[in-house]
Amino acid sequence: MSDKIAGAYSKDDIKVFQKTADGKETPVKFSIRPPFSYGDEKFNFNSLLIGLDFLANASGSKILLKLGDSKVYELSFVLNEGRYDINKLLIDSKEAEKGQGDVAKYARIYYVTDL
Repeated sequence: MSDKIAGAYSKDDIKVFQKTADGKETPVKFSIRPPFSYGDEKFNFNSLLIGLDFLANASGSKILLKLGDSKVYELSFVLNEGRYDINKLLIDSKEAEKGQGDVAKYARIYYVTDL
């Protein structure tokens, strides 16, 4: 998600969307968060942020992710009970790696790897 890193995608190369029952694509809003820090702790990576506003009625729904010319990946999620908070992210039905360590104290991060 940076033109300064080999193999990274620009925001224009990323597509996040849902499909209606009749096949119409509906964009899902997202943003790119640049590297960030909390106090003295620095996290030197960009993040793809997808707003949680659509989660109110989205339990069991899927969103689709396309990075550049890659295939379309299906993202589904399991919510924490009674909260609009993702407990588990699945990419093409495979559980995504969840951020651990210092970053987990500040943000819930899932890594998109081996795509």
